[in-house]
Formats: sequence, C-alpha cells, structure tokens
Amino acid sequence: MFRVVFIAVLISIVSVSGLEAKSCKDVDVKFKKMITEIKRNWQREDKTAEQKLAKSEKELQDYQKNMPGDLRTKNAEIEKSRQMELAGLKKTYETKLKNLQKKKERGSQSNKRKIKNLEKKVSVLKEKLTGFAKEKDKLEKVRQKLEDDFGKQQQKISRQNEAEKMKMEDEERKFLSQIEKEYQKRFDELNVDLAKWDEKETKEKEKVGVFDSQIEKFALEMANKLGEVQAGLDKKRDANAKKFKDQELEKKNMELDMELAKKSQKMNDELKKYRKKKLGEKKKAQQEFKKFLKKKAEFKKRTQKFIKLAQKQRDVKIKAKKKEKQTFMKKCDKERDRREGKNKKMTDLKYTKPLKMIGQKENKTNNKIATVNDRIAAAQNQASKIKNKTDREVQRDTGKAGDKFRTDKGNVNKKYDRRLNEYRTKVEKKKARLKKNRDRLLAKAEKKKQQRQKVLDRKRTQYEKEKSRCK
Repeated sequence: MFRVVFIAVLISIVSVSGLEAKSCKDVDVKFKKMITEIKRNWQREDKTAEQKLAKSEKELQDYQKNMPGDLRTKNAEIEKSRQMELAGLKKTYETKLKNLQKKKERGSQSNKRKIKNLEKKVSVLKEKLTGFAKEKDKLEKVRQKLEDDFGKQQQKISRQNEAEKMKMEDEERKFLSQIEKEYQKRFDELNVDLAKWDEKETKEKEKVGVFDSQIEKFALEMANKLGEVQAGLDKKRDANAKKFKDQELEKKNMELDMELAKKSQKMNDELKKYRKKKLGEKKKAQQEFKKFLKKKAEFKKRTQKFIKLAQKQRDVKIKAKKKEKQTFMKKCDKERDRREGKNKKMTDLKYTKPLKMIGQKENKTNNKIATVNDRIAAAQNQASKIKNKTDREVQRDTGKAGDKFRTDKGNVNKKYDRRLNEYRTKVEKKKARLKKNRDRLLAKAEKKKQQRQKVLDRKRTQYEKEKSRCK
C-alpha cells in the first residue's frame, strides 16, 4: 500500500514540475490539494498499521500479565509431586534411624548397677557437705549481727558528724555569701562603667554604618529610575514593532538601545560620584571610631586588673574558711578507720576463723568424693568403650543411610527442577517471539515515517521552485 502511494506522490511531483502556473495563488491551491490527498492516503494506511501494532502489543501485554500466574500454577503442580516423592524417601529414612537409635540405647546400658552403688556413696558424702553448709549459714548470721551492730554505731556517729558538718557548711555559706556580696558590689560598679562604654560604642558604630545604607539607598533609587526608563523604552519598542519592519525596525530599536545606554552611563556616573563622597565621610568616621575603641580598650584593661585583684582577695578568704572544714573531715576519717579496725578483729574471732575450720572439713569430704568419682569414672570408661563401639557401628550405618537419603533426595529435586526449567524456557521463548513481532512493527512504522518525511521534503523543494516562478 505504501509503495503505491509513494509512486503516486512522485508522479504528482513530476506532473506539477511540468506545469506552468498562471499565478502564485494557483500554485498554493494545487500544492495544498496535493498535500491534503497525500495525508489522507497516509491516514488510511496508518489505520491498518496501528491496528496490527495494537493487536501485537495487546498479545504481548496479556501474555506478560498471565505469565506469572501460569508459572505459579505449574510450579505448584511440580512442587506437589516433588513433595509427595520426598515424603516417601523421608519416611523410609526415619524408620532406619529409629532402628539404629534402639541399638544405640542398648549399648549405653552397660555397667549401670556398679555406677549406681558408687553414686550412692557420693550422695552420703554430699549430705555431710550439706551439714557444713548449715553451719556456715549460722556463722553468716553471726557475721550479719556483727555487721548490723557496727552499722548502727557508724550511723549514730555519722549523724553526729553530719550535724557538725552541716553547721560548719552553714557558717561557710554565710561567710561565702558575705564575701561574694562584697566582691559582686565592686564587680557591678565596674560593669556599670563598662556598660556605658558599650552603649557609646554601639552609637559610634551606627555612625560608621549609616554611610553604607546611604550608598545602598542611592543605588536602589538609581536602579528604580533606570527601571522606569527601561519600561518606557520597552513600550516604544512595542509601538515600533507594530509600525516598522525589518531594517527600519532594527534601526529604531538601535536608537532606543543607544538612549538606554546613555542614561544608564549617566546614572552610573552619578552613583560613582555619590559613593566616592560617602566613602570619604565613612573613612573619617572610622578613624574616630578607632580612637574611641583604643580608649575603651585601655579602660577595659584597667577594669580587668581591678577584677583580678578582687578575685584574688576573695579566693584567699574562701580558702582559709574551707581549710577549717577539711581539718574536721580528716579527724572524722581517722576515727572511722580506728572503729573499722576494731570491728575487723571481732569479726575474725567470731566468724572468719570458725569458717576456715569448716572449710577444711569440706575439703576432706570433697577429696573423698573425688576418689569415689574416680571409681565411677573408671566404670563409666569401661561402659563408654562398649557404648563407643556400638555408637561407631550406629554412626557408620546412620551415615550410609543419610548418604543414600541425600542422594535420592538430590536426584528427585534435580528431576523436578529440570521439569520446571523446561517449562520456564518454553514460556520465555514465546514471550520473546511476541516481543520480536511487536518490535518489528514499531521499526516498520519508524521507517515509513522517515520515508514520508523525504517525500514531504522533496515536495517542499518543488513547491519553492514553482513559487519562485509564479506571477
């Protein structure tokens, strides 16, 4: 269909090129009619191609939409068969393991009676250890009573010392408060003077900063004026665009550009002149401000010297007062150490030494337990040899059964994995085939678009030639 239309267009172009148009209007009418006919033929042809492309695209989308569901269904079918077969293998394997476990349990029963009698002797010895533990509990109560009595004594003395400490701290707070008030009074007087200097500095700084704001304000006024000039010239440009054309319009706009450039230069000169004037005034103000800052720095230096001197005097008085409390606290610590030493001797006599004697009895009993445990270990060793032999046989047979189960299981999984992969490959091939058909139709449409553009380009060239020869 496209080749027929293409040949028809070429014939039309050749035919038109051989005509001798009577007027430019006739050329426009003929070429407009020809373009309309070409586009009408293309629209009819595009309708069929678009239907084919839409059908191909729908087939691909439907297949892609249904493909996950189909894969899930097929996967479920294959997985069900796989699990049934694996369940059978597992049941056979578990039965084998149960039989081997029974054999292993029979091997572990060897020498059990002898071991049981020896364990009874250990139980009797452990009862003695329990009696020792009760004696230790009684000693623990003695220790606790000594500790409680000592704690009460310590609390009583601690309360007395704390009361004395609080009294000293109260006196110290009053003393420090008085010293701090005296210092703060002097400090506040100096700060009042310094605040006056700070206030004066702010005013002096504002005098310096006012020049920058004046320059910015004047620059903004110039910019607003230039904006007004620009707006007026833009209105003139709009009027010229309606009144003039081509070179004459360009000439008029050039005159407006020159006018804008002159006014802009004039305003810039005014701004530079104003700025130079204000910067000179600012420089003088800055020099005065530097002199002021030097005087302020000198005052601040003297003030800091006075503050340090006052601080030093305050710290000397505070240190002397705190030393009194430190002397008292050292005395309290020394008395506490003496009481703790006396309490330790009493604890050793009534608790530590008796506890040590019980510990020695516990060690003898534990040694007897260790001896019996050695005999138990020997009997268990003999039983262990029998058990190990049985365990090795069971382990060997269990390994063989496990190897067979894993091999069979692997073969089953490979079989069903292969089935699933074959089905997925089949699905992907069909998807690729549908996509390839869709891409072919798209490529064909793009190629047709390029060919049509060439036809229109040749027709435009022919039209321009005819247009140049018309009357």
